[in-house]
Amino acid sequence: MHGPDLQNVEILAGLHCKKEKGSKPVLVTHNDPGVEPVGPESGSRIVCRFCRNYITAARAKIEMRGRHTHVFANPAGVVFEVGCFSIAPGCRNQGEMSAEFSWFSGYDWRFSLCSQCRAHLGWYFQSGTGNGFYGLILGHLDELFDEEGRKQ
Repeated sequence: MHGPDLQNVEILAGLHCKKEKGSKPVLVTHNDPGVEPVGPESGSRIVCRFCRNYITAARAKIEMRGRHTHVFANPAGVVFEVGCFSIAPGCRNQGEMSAEFSWFSGYDWRFSLCSQCRAHLGWYFQSGTGNGFYGLILGHLDELFDEEGRKQ
């Protein structure tokens, strides 16, 4: 399985996203032309359920292995429902990359924590070629809506 087309990109807060062929999100730096920001002000906001810190935007949702949402169990039998995201500026990645028990073949992982309260929100997955994405625990996130019932 190959990851999304995210070649030569560093995953950092402040990156932006634009759609390319096949509607896969492509990360670019803030000064590239034709870029739409993926930040708290751009569409539906996804926040940490524990402290309400901005984590990512709904428009950063991507599919891995043909789906956005996956259900996995870790070696201890704990079950997680995770959603895949191209970027998560509100996350802080921690720990060494590990290939052990990776849920996505060809990708190593490390923990992703809320940058504000340090709650465990999921994992950052990275391939040997540098392509990466976030697998975030959906039960640890909230998607915010405006007063008229529309996603913010």
